[in-house]
Amino acid sequence: MRPRVAVPTPGDPGPADVYPLPDLAAAGSANKPTAPAADSKPTSRAESAGRKSDSGSSLPWIALGLGACVVIGGAVTAVAVRRNRR
Repeated sequence: MRPRVAVPTPGDPGPADVYPLPDLAAAGSANKPTAPAADSKPTSRAESAGRKSDSGSSLPWIALGLGACVVIGGAVTAVAVRRNRR
């Protein structure tokens, strides 16, 4: 890729110590979850289900990655063992 061809006039990038996209920084801080008060409880099951689905767990992705590593490791081991037997 040639950046000068893709962006013929790159413009002024601004100072190095300032975040270049202030609108994204403000949106990111607005989306941060806040801790609910101790006495506040969801009023319905739909609300509590919505909150649980928003949190998103990374555990399934970790398990999937570990499973893929095991399968790939097994395949590499099988190929290595077959080559050494010849």
